[in-house]
Amino acid sequence: MQRSLVGSEMCIRDRLYIAMRFLGLALGSLTLEENDKLSSCATDGFKFYYNKDYIEISKGIALNRAYLHSVLHCLYRHIIMRSSRDKFLWDISCDIATEHIIDSIMNKYVQRHQSHERATVYALLRAKKSSFTAQSVYTVLSSQQFDEQTLMSISQEFYIDDHSLWCDENAPVSYTHLRAHETTLHL
Repeated sequence: MQRSLVGSEMCIRDRLYIAMRFLGLALGSLTLEENDKLSSCATDGFKFYYNKDYIEISKGIALNRAYLHSVLHCLYRHIIMRSSRDKFLWDISCDIATEHIIDSIMNKYVQRHQSHERATVYALLRAKKSSFTAQSVYTVLSSQQFDEQTLMSISQEFYIDDHSLWCDENAPVSYTHLRAHETTLHL
């Protein structure tokens, strides 16, 4: 079973790489590791952790989006940038920013129907003249007077991966692994 999941993941990477060559190094930077303690998938900047049941259920576009979602969290350094921000709002903000990027990619491997709730959140952010960075989304969300039920609904709409493996602001952090996809040209 493990071998077929790795093969499936490689197929995902191949499809995404063919469609988005500009992300080639980043798409190949996370190693794959099964973790049945998760309900879905997660990244710590080194690995793409997955629950095998989630992988079996999330085939095709959903799985492509989940992998790309995790890669984008790493590229934009969402994993290490929470600082003193509210964790719940930061997680939602990172997911909205990441999903907005994926939603804007016109590609058959990641394109999906946009729900009314998702479109409403995007419209709110555009109305507030927000860029779609996690930091800007966080500023808008924290300035709104959302009740808990609305925030939970927004969170569920944009939830793709588990953020429990992300850095705690008080933990010492090595930034080197988040730059592993970058290369330096020496001429």
